[in-house]
Amino acid sequence: MRLSQHQVEKLSRLLLELHSQRDFCQLPQLLIRIVKDLVPTDISTYNEIDHNSGQLRAAHDFPGDAEKHFPAFMAHAAGHPLLKHIAKTGDTTAWRTSDFISQRGFERTPIYNEFFRHFGIRYQAAVFLPRSTGFEVGLALQRCNADFTEEERQLLDFFGPHFSLAWRNARDLALAGASQADDSSLARTRQERVLLDGLWRVRALSESAQLTLERFFQIRLQNGQRLPVFLREWLKRKTSLHAETLLNLQTNESISARSEGETATLAWLPESPMKSWLVITVRTPVGVALKRTAHGLTPREAEVLKWVMAGKSNPEIGLILKTSPNTVRKHLERVYVKLGVENRAAAMRVIWENKAIK
Repeated sequence: MRLSQHQVEKLSRLLLELHSQRDFCQLPQLLIRIVKDLVPTDISTYNEIDHNSGQLRAAHDFPGDAEKHFPAFMAHAAGHPLLKHIAKTGDTTAWRTSDFISQRGFERTPIYNEFFRHFGIRYQAAVFLPRSTGFEVGLALQRCNADFTEEERQLLDFFGPHFSLAWRNARDLALAGASQADDSSLARTRQERVLLDGLWRVRALSESAQLTLERFFQIRLQNGQRLPVFLREWLKRKTSLHAETLLNLQTNESISARSEGETATLAWLPESPMKSWLVITVRTPVGVALKRTAHGLTPREAEVLKWVMAGKSNPEIGLILKTSPNTVRKHLERVYVKLGVENRAAAMRVIWENKAIK
């Protein structure tokens, strides 16, 4: 396909705008606008077809309450001519529905009658990212009165690799901005996750995560609820920072809180623009865990055990505590008796798994 001067200039402008986008969560809306400018269409959509949950997540310019029809779309998605082709071949070339089925045949399909018919859509073209995750990511163009031309299909196909590259680059930048928890060998960490959609609404929240958020951050969340304003603003800042800022640890802000000697840190982990996770990492220092374990350990025994849990050998502990390895061994023998165990590994397990540790 040879592009005209006008097409080259338009494509160059749109690709520059696309590859300048650094906000992963705003990428779907930009893609909808760009692809509609590239190839005239009545309705354009950014789709994430999640095979794990059976859900459709989409940014779109459908009129009215189109999302109430999404379950019907997913119920018949496997029969969509384009999705059938992708599932069978893995081919991510841009195609039109009419490349696989006649118009009369398409209008007899369940997905047309249960979904597209409601919006007067008769013609479709789409391009997808290479299939590498549990969901399909694609751009779909819909028309009501005229099919897409072969030239328009080729233009969309040319756009496809840029769509894929921009998506993955924006995601990599978002991942670079995710806060990293302190992984000190003198602390135990545990994590809770809260599933979010593209509007920062909670889609999955365990009771344990609820309790952790309330305990450390005085936040009460329920499924379907939007995050509090201060968290939404924090997330917006994280998703819109420039690459050089994201990679600068001094400006890669996190939110932390302390309670009863433990520290909880919030991080944002994107899976896609329409699906991400709020990750809560709780760090319990060894000293806090030992204090919560009521086994009658003396301060010296607790100190020896702390260094055992840090992976130190008896000679190393002796050097740290300025005593002999033999004295360290005797302390440990008394610790084993008090904990009712026979070795170092079992002693560590008792401390970390003790029911007193919340």
